[in-house]
Amino acid sequence: MYGAVLAWVEGVEASAQGLTPQGDGGRPLTLVKDSDGLTVLAQATGWTPPQDPGGLLGQPLGITIKCSSDGRRCAYAPMELVGDGEGGYRMVWRGRTGEGTPIEEATPATAEPGGPGTDPTAKPRWSYNKIGLGGFWADSLILYPFRLHLAAPGPEGLAGWAGPTPPQNPTASLEEALRQAFSLPKPFSLSWPPALLLREDLVLAFAPYQNPAFSTARSPADLVGQPLGVAYWRGGKGAKLTKADAARLLSLSLTQEPGGGYGLEAQDLRNPGQVLRFRVGEVGWCDGCFGQDPRPRYLGIEDRLQGPPLVHLQVGGLLLRGIEKKDR
Repeated sequence: MYGAVLAWVEGVEASAQGLTPQGDGGRPLTLVKDSDGLTVLAQATGWTPPQDPGGLLGQPLGITIKCSSDGRRCAYAPMELVGDGEGGYRMVWRGRTGEGTPIEEATPATAEPGGPGTDPTAKPRWSYNKIGLGGFWADSLILYPFRLHLAAPGPEGLAGWAGPTPPQNPTASLEEALRQAFSLPKPFSLSWPPALLLREDLVLAFAPYQNPAFSTARSPADLVGQPLGVAYWRGGKGAKLTKADAARLLSLSLTQEPGGGYGLEAQDLRNPGQVLRFRVGEVGWCDGCFGQDPRPRYLGIEDRLQGPPLVHLQVGGLLLRGIEKKDR
């Protein structure tokens, strides 16, 4: 499925530029499917890392493709990093008006240096974060020949260049496989379809339970001890998943931590006696998300220079940022 998505991304980019797809099959991408539709962040065609961070300025870094929830309309926007004239950075997103006039929107970007890179085979990683009522954040973690974490909020109202829609639902095969896998015994039926996050080193899906507690909850405290939904997690330690990276089906519940704050308890549906526990860096509540049907569901991922990526999850009004597995 990853290969099919990559081929579609190449076709979208080539169509918007009036070019022929070049088959740049090695580029990294991140695909997210959630309540807003389908979003893809991908490295720009032909991009090669410069020898120092200053060489990033003025060259295309990546592309963003956003498709409507029905999958019938897709738009494409290139991303380029520029200086802000004061020693900082801005991310420029290029699109067009309804009449076809090229326009652009710049958002403030942060750059966190991490020293020289050590792996000449490393590729940039793209992160995506969108929970709550705001827009999304695009992150790029560049690992070679230097380590640098770039982050910028996405444009608020920029219309992208129209691009071709997928020839078919690019996540259909994964969703069908998940439907069968999620048929294991669980406390509630699931709300479908699931939110999805896909990239070379991770496949993550989350489907909320049809738990009546969501209808009455007005704060995170009202959902403590409540089953939230089922997560499919397949992650690896390397840059790409391998056959040795087994998947887990986890039933998630919100917990109150002894020292304050919240966590997640995850029961393995295939092995109910096994329970994993996760830290949650920040818990919030989205009042404006109450009453929506179906309930909002979003997944996000945030790469870090030190440590494994953090995961973000929204289900209904519950916002969970910075999820990471406890050591014990």
